[in-house]
Amino acid sequence: MKLKKVTGLFLILAMTASLLAGCSKGSDQETSAPQTEEPAAAPEAEQPAETAGGDAVKIAVLVKGTDGETWQWMLSGARKAAADSNGKIIVTEHGGADEANISEQISIMEDIVVSHPDAIVMAPTDSDALNASIEEAHEAGIKIIIVDTSVTTDAYDLFMANDNYLGGEQMAEQMVKYWEEMNIEPKGTVGIVSAVPVQTVYDRDDGFADKMAELAPDVKIIRDQYADNDIQKSMDMTLDYITANEDLIGVYGDNGPTGAGIALAIAESELQDKVVGVAYDGNTEEVKGIENGSLKAILVQDLWDWGYTGVNLAYDLVQGKTMDSFYNTGVTLVDSSNVGEDDIKDIIDPSRRD
Repeated sequence: MKLKKVTGLFLILAMTASLLAGCSKGSDQETSAPQTEEPAAAPEAEQPAETAGGDAVKIAVLVKGTDGETWQWMLSGARKAAADSNGKIIVTEHGGADEANISEQISIMEDIVVSHPDAIVMAPTDSDALNASIEEAHEAGIKIIIVDTSVTTDAYDLFMANDNYLGGEQMAEQMVKYWEEMNIEPKGTVGIVSAVPVQTVYDRDDGFADKMAELAPDVKIIRDQYADNDIQKSMDMTLDYITANEDLIGVYGDNGPTGAGIALAIAESELQDKVVGVAYDGNTEEVKGIENGSLKAILVQDLWDWGYTGVNLAYDLVQGKTMDSFYNTGVTLVDSSNVGEDDIKDIIDPSRRD
C-alpha cells in the first residue's frame, strides 16, 4: 500500500512538471478555438483541418503597434476567426508597442519567419523595411497577406486595403461641403496633420490635396509635417496651425492619432464653428470630436473585420484556394447624422461583436 502511494505521488509530480514546462513559452500570445472567451464546439466534435505537416493551420498576425486601440481591434477580429474555426486555425498575435518603431517590427517579423507559420497576416509599418523578411517567408512557402500599407516587393499573396487616394479625395469633398453649410468662404489655409512617411499616408494626403486644389483652388495647403502617430504631437501641430494662421479654415488628419489630436486642439480652442476638422479612422477621441463638433466627419475602416477576414483568407490560401491579389476592405463615412447608429457603433467599438 505504501509503495502504491509513493508511486501515485511521483506520477502527480511528474505530470505537474510537464504542465509547467508546457506553459513556459515566449511572450507572443497564441489563440485557438478552445482558448477564446467564446469557445466553439469541442475539438473532438470536428477534427482540425490538416496542412501537409498534419497540424491545424498556424497563422501569425502582425500589427503595426499595440499601444493604441486601433490595432487591438484587428487582433480581436483575428482572435474571433480562430474561435469560430472549431480548431482548424491557431492564431499567434504579434506587434511592437509603438507603431512608429520600424526596427522593432522588423525584429518581430524575423522571429515570426523563423517560427515558420503556415501564413502571416501583417500590417507593415513601412513600405520597404520589411521586404527582406517578407521575401524570405514567401520563398519558404509561407502565405503572406499584407494589410493597409503596401510594400515594394511582390513576394506576397494578397493585399488588403481600401483605396487610400480615393479616401483622401472623399475627405476633401466633406470639408468643402461643411464650409458651404457653415457659410465659410473656401479661401484661406488648410493644414494637414500627417502620421508617418509611408505609402498609405502619402496616398491619403495626395488624394486630399489634389481634390482640394480642384474644388477650392484659392485654398493654401500646409503639409509634409509628421506627428509620429502621436496624439499629443498631432494636437500640438494643430494648435501651431491655429496660432500661425489667422485664416485657418480646416485641418485634415490621415489616421486615428492625428484625427484625435485635431479634435482635441479644435475643442480646446473653441473653434468648432470656424475650423472644419475631418480625419481617417474612428478612435474614442475622434468619436467625441464628432459628438462635440470639433470633427465634422471621419472615414472609418473596420479593423476588426481586417483581422477576422484576413485570417480566414489566409486559411483559404493555405488550403490552396486561388483569389485576386487585391481585396478592397472598404470604408464608412461617419458624421453627426449616423454616429449613434448600431452598425456604426459596431465598427467603431468592435468589442460589441466579441
